[in-house]
Amino acid sequence: MSDDEVYWFVTLNSEAGTSSRVGMSHKDMAAEVQSLMGGFSSAWGLPQLLKATPPHMLTRSRCGDRWTAGEFGRGRVTLAGDAAHPMTPNLGQGGCTAL
Repeated sequence: MSDDEVYWFVTLNSEAGTSSRVGMSHKDMAAEVQSLMGGFSSAWGLPQLLKATPPHMLTRSRCGDRWTAGEFGRGRVTLAGDAAHPMTPNLGQGGCTAL
């Protein structure tokens, strides 16, 4: 990334089994993000951030979550990282908690 670029993302928790709408158009994604960000203060610059982002740069993906494995080790085998205690990617903590 260059000095004049910023990486940003929005997360939305949804109920299990709901449609992920992964195949939606870039225009529809931009409209959805705009509606999600509508309640935030404009002082944070979120509306400007979205407006400055070309719609073709938006992507949408679905990620799942699960409970921890419970038992992390048995004998000479120990689970570490996301195998033992999964983290959604937006937290950026999977490797950190493995340590």
